[in-house]
Amino acid sequence: IQVGIHTYYTSQQLTKNFEMFTPEEFAQYRREAVRANNPGGKDYSSDEINFGGSAAAPEYINYKAGNFADWEKIMMRTAITNSNTINISGGNEVTKIFSSLNYFTQTGLLPNSDYKRGAFRLNLNRKINRKIDVDMNLSLATDGQQRESSSLDFITISPFMGPYDLNGNLVFRLAGANASSSTINPLWNIREANNESKSSYYNLNLAGNYAITKTLSYRLNTLYNRKFMEDGTYRTRLHSEGIATNGTATLTNSAWEEFLVENILNFSPVINN
Repeated sequence: IQVGIHTYYTSQQLTKNFEMFTPEEFAQYRREAVRANNPGGKDYSSDEINFGGSAAAPEYINYKAGNFADWEKIMMRTAITNSNTINISGGNEVTKIFSSLNYFTQTGLLPNSDYKRGAFRLNLNRKINRKIDVDMNLSLATDGQQRESSSLDFITISPFMGPYDLNGNLVFRLAGANASSSTINPLWNIREANNESKSSYYNLNLAGNYAITKTLSYRLNTLYNRKFMEDGTYRTRLHSEGIATNGTATLTNSAWEEFLVENILNFSPVINN
């Protein structure tokens, strides 16, 4: 009997393909955008107007205080992948067996996104006599995936609007109607949503071989496959997509089965030169 253990652990990070604005670059871009909308487009508006519309606006207060949020760091994380496998093999001239068990996990770059899978495999070969042998292959697997909420626009959100208020609570709207950026807090939507899918897989293959003569053999091959899938989404009444409907949920499932029976004759004559 031989026993093998395999494991690996890796991490993934976002590779930037462009540089984001610094807070001051964003501030100047906002000033230019507001000036372009002014009649004549010559004079800059005051920063109270540029950042929130008044001196009491949270965006203006944060700008004056030098408080800013790095939304890329807030929304993106290091993704971790881990896989662990154990396999056992052994046998003799009559019986051979192989079995493996695997557990795989992966966290996504965005919060509330991950994937998990468990799998089992068993292969068995048994020689009944000098003419007959049988094979059995069994595979079982189950997985689950958690997906991030939609509406996660965070690239254009003002760096002077963070996801939390002064008490550390998530805020729903970030910048108000006067802002030129997105207004829905993406972390809010993540908290108020659930997107999950699950599936299970079953595969059984049974086969028998019979050597009729030295050059003629018969194989009976059978196969049964079954897969079940379930997908669910949920938006609370506080989610930006659930406000109008007082919350929404969907659940779908599907299953398929496959049967196969093959009768195979193999003829392998020996032809002399």
